[in-house]
Amino acid sequence: MAQLLAGADPTLLPSRMERARRAASLYAEAARRVA
Repeated sequence: MAQLLAGADPTLLPSRMERARRAASLYAEAARRVA
């Protein structure tokens, strides 16, 4: 999980929408790994 967060592009200024989309994708990825 921390690796995914560290892999996020720091040059992108995350808008609220972008942050929400990234959070959703991280959640989906984590759920996929656990399942």
